[in-house]
Amino acid sequence: MNNIITSSRKSSKLFLNYVKKSLDIISNIDQEILISGDIKTSDIIQAYILYKDDYFHEKIFKPIILKGAIKSEILSPGAGEISLLLSLFLLYDLLPEVISGNHYREIKDKLEKDCDKLIDKIDKASQILDKKSFDQMINQGFKDQKSREIIKTGINLSGSSRKIIVNKSNKTESSILVSDGYNFSISPDKNFLKKTWSRKNVNCLIIDGVILEVSEIHHLLTYASESHEPYVIFVRGLSPDVKNTIFVNNNRGTIDIMPIEIPVSEHTINIFSDLSAVCGCDITSSYKGDLISKASIEKISVVESVRVDEKGVSIKNKDVERRVATQIREISEKRSEILEPQNRVLFDKRISALSSGKVEIKIGYNDQLKNPIIIESIDKFFRSIPNILKFGYIKRSNLFSRSYETSVENHIYQILKNRKISYISSHSLICSVKSSLSIVSSILSTGCILPCNQS
Repeated sequence: MNNIITSSRKSSKLFLNYVKKSLDIISNIDQEILISGDIKTSDIIQAYILYKDDYFHEKIFKPIILKGAIKSEILSPGAGEISLLLSLFLLYDLLPEVISGNHYREIKDKLEKDCDKLIDKIDKASQILDKKSFDQMINQGFKDQKSREIIKTGINLSGSSRKIIVNKSNKTESSILVSDGYNFSISPDKNFLKKTWSRKNVNCLIIDGVILEVSEIHHLLTYASESHEPYVIFVRGLSPDVKNTIFVNNNRGTIDIMPIEIPVSEHTINIFSDLSAVCGCDITSSYKGDLISKASIEKISVVESVRVDEKGVSIKNKDVERRVATQIREISEKRSEILEPQNRVLFDKRISALSSGKVEIKIGYNDQLKNPIIIESIDKFFRSIPNILKFGYIKRSNLFSRSYETSVENHIYQILKNRKISYISSHSLICSVKSSLSIVSSILSTGCILPCNQS
């Protein structure tokens, strides 16, 4: 793109060209798309993110379309794909009207009325979820018996408080694990762990640095010896002398301290921040000039219990639920800014560790082989449940008759039908309509496009 575009007609022609190209790409998308190595997805947003074109598409058109779609998906799982498709279909219909000379405000006003009418219709058709409709929703959404069994078992085990997490397993068969507490995949030196170290009312200390001298933890060792209370120390590293001192005194029974070294790596760079939220104590950082000797007195917190084994560390601490919720929200916000799914893995692992009380569904190789998108499908279903419970659901056949009052209504019906969506959260449907209205209005109103430096 090298020329200045100074009229809405010209800009609309340019946008329409990219709308047509995008629709061609999406129409050729199979239900199972190979996107990277052995990873497959049926998610149109992820597939569209990975589709590459020229400068105008990547820097102008695609960000406008995707930003709105991704935002609606964050607000209500399931809304993103519908928003993306509806925006493209409406632009395909309406951009020619701008090109033919109609003013965009008149087009936009009519579109707003059509969208408001549909939203009102969705509100009236929304139903409260009951057991019968929930079973129908599962049976309609999942044709294979194994997926149905996994979903129903996961729901039964989760109860009203446990979070459900769906992951890939390297094992042959699928499994479901129930765990309570905050769980971190970090382990101590095997010399300190005979089988399992499990204690209640544990004193916690987090040190973002290396303890080099025994004198730095002299006060801590004294208190631990006098009180006979258990301690856990999360630290970047320990000198051999410090490690040996703790080991010898543990064996004598004079202290009960579990040191856990966490070296810096891609997977642990933010772990102290997460541990701080879970333990409810501040981080002592030698890099910021904090004195470890002073922190061993002032920056210790007590948690309900700590369990350490070869698999990792599990911490129970009900007093920090709000602080952990804030931490999860901040991580989720950062995650939402990452477009490529493979780059979200570290954020997903952090959120999983901070989810106290969870049911972890691990999909084995055999089930992945039979259904390459089983993880994505089950995960998407579970993410949609909170909104369905809160706002109600829409059954496609109840919302639409054979005739459609507006083009917006017709497009929504065709999207739901082609994507084989029989049930959807009413909130997701409303979010997708509002998001599409915003995206389409933004592009219809474009009157001038300036070329940028492409270097």
